[in-house]
Amino acid sequence: MQSDFYEFDEFRVVPGERTVYEGGEPVRLSSRAFDLLVALLGRAGSVVGKAELVALVWPSRVVEEVNLRVHISSLRKVLRDGQDGRRYIESVAGQGYCFISSVTPPAVPHEHAAGLAIETWLKGEENLPPLASSIIGREGAIATLVDALAQRRLLSIVGPGGVGKTTIAIPIARQLADRLQLPVRFLDLAAIIEPGLIASALATVIGLQILTDEVLPVVLTALKGKRLLLVLDSCEHLINEATILAERLFLLSPELFILATSREPLRAQGESLYRLQPLETPTDGRNVTALEACKFSAIRLFYERARSGLDTFVLRDKDVPAVVELCQKLDGLPLAIEFAAARIELFGIKGLLLELGDRFRLLTAGRRTALPRHQTLRATLDWSYELLASDEQAVLRRLSIFGGSFMLGAATAVASCAALLTPHVFNAVSKLAAKSLLTVETDDDVTSYRLLDNTRAYAYEKLSQSDEGRAVASKHAVYCQGLLIRAASELTTESIMKWVQRYGRVMNDLRTAMDWAFGEQGDAQIGVRLTADSAPLWYHMSLIAEYRGRLRIALAAIESQHLMLGEVELRLNIAFAYAEFYTSGPVSEVGYAAFRKGQRMARKMGNIPHELNALYGLCVAALARGQYQEGYRLAVDIRNVAPVSDDALILYERLMAFACFHLGELRAARGHAQRALAMPLNLPHVVVQNALRQNHHVAVLTVQAKILWVKGYPEQALAIADEAVAHALFVGNKFSLIYALAVGACPVTAWAGDRRKLEQFFSMLSRHAQEQALPHWQTWIRCFQIAMTSHESEESAEALIKSGVCEFASPLHELLVTLNAQMVTPEALRRVRSGEAGWSSAEILRAQGERLLRRGAPDAIEKAEALFMQSLSIARRQGALSWELRTAMSLARLRLRANQRDAAQALLYGVYGRFSEGFSTRDLLEAASLLEQLAAEQSS
Repeated sequence: MQSDFYEFDEFRVVPGERTVYEGGEPVRLSSRAFDLLVALLGRAGSVVGKAELVALVWPSRVVEEVNLRVHISSLRKVLRDGQDGRRYIESVAGQGYCFISSVTPPAVPHEHAAGLAIETWLKGEENLPPLASSIIGREGAIATLVDALAQRRLLSIVGPGGVGKTTIAIPIARQLADRLQLPVRFLDLAAIIEPGLIASALATVIGLQILTDEVLPVVLTALKGKRLLLVLDSCEHLINEATILAERLFLLSPELFILATSREPLRAQGESLYRLQPLETPTDGRNVTALEACKFSAIRLFYERARSGLDTFVLRDKDVPAVVELCQKLDGLPLAIEFAAARIELFGIKGLLLELGDRFRLLTAGRRTALPRHQTLRATLDWSYELLASDEQAVLRRLSIFGGSFMLGAATAVASCAALLTPHVFNAVSKLAAKSLLTVETDDDVTSYRLLDNTRAYAYEKLSQSDEGRAVASKHAVYCQGLLIRAASELTTESIMKWVQRYGRVMNDLRTAMDWAFGEQGDAQIGVRLTADSAPLWYHMSLIAEYRGRLRIALAAIESQHLMLGEVELRLNIAFAYAEFYTSGPVSEVGYAAFRKGQRMARKMGNIPHELNALYGLCVAALARGQYQEGYRLAVDIRNVAPVSDDALILYERLMAFACFHLGELRAARGHAQRALAMPLNLPHVVVQNALRQNHHVAVLTVQAKILWVKGYPEQALAIADEAVAHALFVGNKFSLIYALAVGACPVTAWAGDRRKLEQFFSMLSRHAQEQALPHWQTWIRCFQIAMTSHESEESAEALIKSGVCEFASPLHELLVTLNAQMVTPEALRRVRSGEAGWSSAEILRAQGERLLRRGAPDAIEKAEALFMQSLSIARRQGALSWELRTAMSLARLRLRANQRDAAQALLYGVYGRFSEGFSTRDLLEAASLLEQLAAEQSS
């Protein structure tokens, strides 16, 4: 198995964290260099070809070899390769590169590695936007605010739009994060329209998986006690919700820092306020030289931006009064100054002043304070917009449909038309970027564009007022649909981490497109297709609760508008069923009905992959509901639907292992599990293993561990449970990790009586279930905890039963009894009598017998003995040696009370002697002790 980390000399490389540690301290390394290092470590001692490295690090892109050499050089510099006798990376002429130092990859993650994996969501790559190339006039403010934020933890930078709040927030965050070694996350609230989505957006940027409608409590629980610097950018349009969020976050941890930007104070508890002032201008420019004027930040900004657009520009002494007046009329707002400077070539300084003066004629000194501050920016934007050529105006309007960054191909898809061809759009985008109306962002050689937030709002208003709004929105939706199709095709060939990083950024655009499509002016058919095609993105972004709501809208539109979409409607029904399964648990009748409908539709269409998909969901749901016979029948149906399909056979063997185990058919279950593990996994994407997020190997190992335990192989069971957890950590699948812990590792270690290991696994499970917001597993955790702590009395167990917490999940009743005999419930006994309990029937009957003996009714001994005998018979019939041993001990104690020592000894020894391993586990130790007692009494 590949390791969770690599070690060489004093370096440790943790791929899951994308972090390199030197002597325990993180080392700064670019994303590309890190990918190269991991690729070389994975093949240490072997030459990795240049073409292969390029394909690994720059997938689906044409990259010159010089890029590879540059990043290898950067990597060598960080590792100090070649210094002090160190040699790590060897160049092999004409071939590639080889990592030549000794590397230690541990076979399985040890306790420290598991702990690191739990925290990777908080220690991953930061998402701060890039620093501006130059920040003028803010150096002192940045230094002051870094100190203030370090001391006070909650700081709001307040000022009018365009004053540069975000511009200085980024270096402040960077410097404080470096000083305190804090992970930092940037949450752009400007892209959020609905207040209810703030918590979901925060969950996404810190890496939480959210499957419930109650997102904020989950986020707060996950962040409690954490070290983090969070930047809340552009709070003004969601001021109330941002204030509540900031206050609650501030109280969570003494090492959680919050930096907010807003046009107005949050007025939150603990908030420190800094009002960012406009850039400085001379009071009177008439007696100031050009050299003196450039000491004022507003003038210097104008000069530098004008020079960047027109390299022949010179600020002369005679021009200073006009420039000073211009900057004063612009209120010293950096954004407005940059707009003006961008047009210097066209109008000259005096021409700019004349144009600006005409538009600001209402902003006189006497009425200035009576007007909202944003009107100044609006006037500046009006002026700037009207100076654009008609094609530039059209492109700016159309690009406002994007909620975040976009690439040139996206711009042409949305902005081009018969009158504005692709080359014209390219030219307009270039001009808009040169005039600072578009921000250019470069990340690892990928160039993208973004409208400044206020510019986007202004341009979108213009788009809404025009007659082209619907056409642009339709093109945008079609573009999103094409992007989703491409994303789906890459999902099976790209690593999940890279896939999510690449396509996760389109979520805001996807929401915009879907909202338009289902609106009054939209196209419901496009909306339905977007909803269906976006399923993988919602799943892998873990926004299942939100997706469920959008699925409801899409299905309602199909019904109300009588849309005939065939396979698309089929996919929507199945996706909705899985979303219900996730968010409401296996008891959801709505979800179960959706699976049934999907199955019928798929069968009618002859669509075997989707019928397998629906049957798989039905089978998993049936087993989770305790309907073991139904689950068995559905597993058989999977095999019958596609008898020559390897994919169907893999699903069949896996699900049959589960069904047979729960039915108590342990020998058959073990055979199915062994065959499932031996098969090469090659499931197509349409089979929703990706949606359920269950790794096939982890799932089968988990049930195999329980089979082995019940059959009487404790040591093998513990080893397999460990392997399931280790594999889930290795593949980085958090849902599979939770499953392996809850279903396999925790029960098996509890049965074995290994308290130390149980506490380790249970702690890991509790943390992950809270982070992922999984209501079903949180209920399981609560019940498990009570079962493990209520051995002295029945009060806790009875209170749990009466509360109805485990009322919905029959399998949970059964498991709890095997952990604690006092947890036997009327529901569990009913399932034994009806033949539904299967694997746990022997333990439930034994537990009821022990309960009768504890209560001491007159006929308790006779009834208990009858229950024990029935339990013994079931355990023997099933081959459940572990349950047989427990029942044999109960029956031996009962016979010892009746002075039947020989019978007790013969019974217990006959069962104990059939074990070949696990003699240090709790039940076998207890049995050995009881045998010694019987032998001692017999000899006396």
